[in-house]
Amino acid sequence: MRAPPPSMPTIAALTIGAALATGGCGSGDDVCATSSALSSDGGADGRADAAAATDAPAGDASMGEDNEAAADLARVRFANWSPDSPAVDFCLAPHGTTAFQGPLLAGLAAQIDNAGLLDAGQAVLQFPDVSAYISVEPQALDVRIVAAGSADCTVAVAADTTNLAPVAAGSFSTLALVGALNATAGEPAIQVVAFLDSTVASMVNARFINAAYNAGAVTFGLGTVLGGFAPLFADVVFPQAGTISGEVQDAEVPTSLTYVETQPLQNATLSIPNAAYTANQLMATDVYIAAGAVVTFALVGPLQDLAADAGLPDELLMCIDNAGTVGLLSNCQIIGQ
Repeated sequence: MRAPPPSMPTIAALTIGAALATGGCGSGDDVCATSSALSSDGGADGRADAAAATDAPAGDASMGEDNEAAADLARVRFANWSPDSPAVDFCLAPHGTTAFQGPLLAGLAAQIDNAGLLDAGQAVLQFPDVSAYISVEPQALDVRIVAAGSADCTVAVAADTTNLAPVAAGSFSTLALVGALNATAGEPAIQVVAFLDSTVASMVNARFINAAYNAGAVTFGLGTVLGGFAPLFADVVFPQAGTISGEVQDAEVPTSLTYVETQPLQNATLSIPNAAYTANQLMATDVYIAAGAVVTFALVGPLQDLAADAGLPDELLMCIDNAGTVGLLSNCQIIGQ
């Protein structure tokens, strides 16, 4: 993506994600998470955008050469958690200007390809993928969703989102597309909601987001209802993150986050019980999460088998928020249904 001329509002200095150091927490088909991220100079810093930007807007210092300049920016990533949406890309504009810039994932893919690190592939964000972080100026932003492969930001898939809180310097955020694009009676319309992300943990910081509009109020925790269940978050409604009285306080911006601190997990079982607590509505087994990981669990769905016109189960997505990336997507995987 070419840098905008000085007369345009500056939105994003795209950055290439850092490589994830893998290994050391399980084998075979086990669900495994580690938070070690390698920066562009080989040091571990747990950030998802440590490599230098090659096309920073005019007037911005290079991300790789000036860490102070990097601290003055905010980081955002995008999640497609709308089960009936097409593959999408995202555009951003300073609030109220309608001067949308992007599509941003296409710009990031071009930058990765130009850097010669790897083939970024197609700039598409399909359900339930989550993108890598990009850097933006701290300000209030409006979001426009466009179809993947769009040449510009002219044709929107849905109504623009113009009610988000400003992103602060030094913050990390997830902008999630949720709801139904083709909403029927009782289904929430497609929308973008924002969540503040943590980046550092001493043990394991975990949060839970209910992005499944059919699920009702959801309780999420360790174990199973028949074998001993310890809830981490209770009565989480769409499209919100669970909150608890003992939530982790992050020393960096933002200062208050909806994460609970837990011990590292080894061969653990995570589940969502049904409303009567008589069975497991959803279960993930053999989950490994190493110390230092910041984890987002998101309930996504409902999935639709269009050929059979039948609803399929919701799924549990796990993302390691402070794991580095080398491509377009964050480190996320479906671990249960």
